[in-house]
Amino acid sequence: MVADGDALINLAHNYFYGDAVLFAAGCQGLDVCKQFSLQQMVRATDNWSKDKVLGKGGFGVVYKGCSPQGQLWAIKRSSVMTNDFETEVRAMASLHHANLVRLLGFCQDQNMETGKQEQILVYEFVGNGDLQHHIHKSKRPLSLQQRLRLAQGTAEGLAYLHGFHTPILHRDIKPANILVTADMHAKVADFGLLKRLTHGDADETRVAGTPGYIDPDYNRTRIITAKSDVFSFGIMLLELLSAKKPNFHNDHISRWAGFQLGF
Repeated sequence: MVADGDALINLAHNYFYGDAVLFAAGCQGLDVCKQFSLQQMVRATDNWSKDKVLGKGGFGVVYKGCSPQGQLWAIKRSSVMTNDFETEVRAMASLHHANLVRLLGFCQDQNMETGKQEQILVYEFVGNGDLQHHIHKSKRPLSLQQRLRLAQGTAEGLAYLHGFHTPILHRDIKPANILVTADMHAKVADFGLLKRLTHGDADETRVAGTPGYIDPDYNRTRIITAKSDVFSFGIMLLELLSAKKPNFHNDHISRWAGFQLGF
């Protein structure tokens, strides 16, 4: 655990200048990920009740669900279909780290009412909100120790993803995608853009991520690397420490920080 800012600075230095700290060695074997029926998902969310909605995004709606045994779930009903859904799900289910939201299962089923295919992900429920709420909306400001602990946890989760022989990129690191546990630890969430990196990987059609957090080199070249995630993490870190959003007063937080440091 971080006692002061030195460990966090050292971690950032390792990310940018060389041998990043790896928190896992190699890829674990694929786990058997539980498959749910659509009927189970409907019951768990009270037939997709609006009262159960936790959040909405470009990739779907997240509902608070409950198993018959009383276990709380975060159920993501995808609006974007993918052909290799089950393969991706089983690969995601093999990721195990204290600072990653755990995937518990999935549903791929035909909706008889709409005639459309449903692709649904079932995650562990983290009930203390996201980091964006704690930075900008909470009535109880985060202490410096809490900020450093949350930054450290996010960095460890990200380092785990990047530590595989073929790095796994998140592509949308931002406070809204970092969930906070009851004991104020970070869990990286929302793997809707998760992908494995191949050499010179490029996306000529659309840049993934959220404006304000996107690596400008990736935005310009369409070539994504692990450093693209690290840039987003750096912007999030500035936001976490300053409580300023990436774009404020017609300026960007990176330029503001540079000015404060005399750059």
